[in-house]
Amino acid sequence: MDTSVWAYNSNDLDVPDTLNYDGVDYVVKSVDDYALNNCQAIRRVTLGNSLERIGRSAFAGSGIFSIRVGASLKSIGKEVFLGCGNLNEMIVDEANTLYDSRNECNAIIKTADNCLVYGCRGSIVPPTITSIADSAFFMCTGLVKIEIPNSVRKIGMSAFGYCNSLATVTFSDSLKYMGPGAFAMTSIKSLVIPDGLDSVPYLAFSGCTNLEELVLPKHLKSIGILAFSHCFKLKRLTIPNSVDSIGIFAFLWCNVMEDLTIGSGTTYIGSSAFDSPFPFNHAITSVTCKTSRPPTLELGDAFDSSYANATLYVPISSVPLYKSALGWKEFYHIVGIEDSEVDCINEGSQDKNIVRYNLMGMPVDESYRGVVIENGKKILKY
Repeated sequence: MDTSVWAYNSNDLDVPDTLNYDGVDYVVKSVDDYALNNCQAIRRVTLGNSLERIGRSAFAGSGIFSIRVGASLKSIGKEVFLGCGNLNEMIVDEANTLYDSRNECNAIIKTADNCLVYGCRGSIVPPTITSIADSAFFMCTGLVKIEIPNSVRKIGMSAFGYCNSLATVTFSDSLKYMGPGAFAMTSIKSLVIPDGLDSVPYLAFSGCTNLEELVLPKHLKSIGILAFSHCFKLKRLTIPNSVDSIGIFAFLWCNVMEDLTIGSGTTYIGSSAFDSPFPFNHAITSVTCKTSRPPTLELGDAFDSSYANATLYVPISSVPLYKSALGWKEFYHIVGIEDSEVDCINEGSQDKNIVRYNLMGMPVDESYRGVVIENGKKILKY
């Protein structure tokens, strides 16, 4: 007769192959759903070789810092180690044919798929792994740093979501897919999105409140809904020329952003994509849009909190189009610039100490409308 392991309270837990009850030996094949959920006293867990199944959230929220998995394990449920911030060691018996912990990686890997299904704060992603599963490190609160090797092509949904201590991530350009919420609510400070990605998905880096530097790849095509929302420390941003669409709320509440450059290939910007509404009510001070035709602004509110205070820089020949386009026409200050000057407009034209001259050689201030000379370049200000 088979039996399951229910809640147990001990610092060290050894789950045996059999349990004797009333003179009868029972084979232990399962740790049931939520069996040791929130057991803070538990520290080391060794699962017997007869065990075939670990149920959903079996160790979630527990104080576990080491787990050893036997040879017979066949299935692992969802969110098994959710919120186990102390977990530092994962070892799979070498005789297990379905799972492994190769290269002393301190992770559980599905052998046939080379997929890392569960990791912990002590994990190192081996160079033979091709994917990281959905929620593999979800709420791994003790994880501080992770390096994604060249072999990894896919990172699943919420794979590192809510790892609130995760400050450093190193990507390889061979990465081709990233799932929604993959790094949401982490503490990443500097981020270079790999060149292999075509899109940044829904909620991918939402709530990364320490993010100060963001570099987007030159082949990126789209930025998803809420992809970088609530990134409170992001001050400057350049959208590559390759990006066609920017999703709804993509940079919502990036409330210290000052300078924004939108590439020449962008055709669509979603509702409130760059808005920082109440209670922050922050205004971007400089927006450069390199497209000759104004991108479509859904509902016309992409820059709602910035229309009054930001200066919009656009190609000089396109000024009339921007002044009549939905949303764009709401900017109080629209400046036309020569196409050759678009790339350098953010290098200092917003500096209040810059001396500006009209064509008569007389100094003028920021409110002047007409042709001015800044840093030796002619700019038409409307």
